[in-house]
Amino acid sequence: MTVPFALRKNTFTINANHFEKRELKRDELQKILDVMKPESLEMQKEKIGRIALSPADVDWLRATFLFEFWTTRRREDVIKLTWKQVYQEEENMYIDFINHKNSRRKQNASNPDFWTGKPFPCHSELKKLLIELGFGKKDGDDYIIYSQEEQMRDFNLGLRNRKTLNRTRMIDLVTRGFTFFAKVAGIKNATNKSLKKGGITEMINQIGGDIHFLTDHSNMDVINSHYANTKRIVTEQSKKLIPFSIKKSA
Repeated sequence: MTVPFALRKNTFTINANHFEKRELKRDELQKILDVMKPESLEMQKEKIGRIALSPADVDWLRATFLFEFWTTRRREDVIKLTWKQVYQEEENMYIDFINHKNSRRKQNASNPDFWTGKPFPCHSELKKLLIELGFGKKDGDDYIIYSQEEQMRDFNLGLRNRKTLNRTRMIDLVTRGFTFFAKVAGIKNATNKSLKKGGITEMINQIGGDIHFLTDHSNMDVINSHYANTKRIVTEQSKKLIPFSIKKSA
């Protein structure tokens, strides 16, 4: 199947398979989380053709996938989170996410340290995950996802081959790790980007209305055009409609 595009008098086609249209559903994410075990790593050569992951990578990848799905943020924004970006106000917990992609667009020679982002309010499951990862016990400058100290610990325990991973390498492993575990779980045609799209679709289904203030997009048009599965959204929303009865004519 091809999708035609018209540019003035010229036309060209783009393969529809090149478009990222697949969102990950909750039950599919659960299947992936269920197979995320060290013993699954024995299938790496069979599934992805190489040994990319070590046993120590399983836990931090699981946490990263949950962050991506629950917050709809990009890999880089999650992997570069530090504890000083998490705080509590009364019973509410927030994450001050930095939008690294948008920040780089606005940085220049006169303003090299410009950073932009929005706070994200944590729901109960995200709060629980942050507490499990060490909220209130770690140094503010430490990374939330697999700090250098944790990496050295696992290296000394023989759970990884190299001493430490930099953030760029970890971002790459997020993509490779998702592809691998999705294949082990039997989930087809899904990539790491599917987590963001799935999270956004779930968010719209549950909250409804305008969610761009949560996802840090410029407006809902961007979300509906590039991320949300609008067909699934309207299908789920239609189930909440209360139909009126029509009396048959005498």
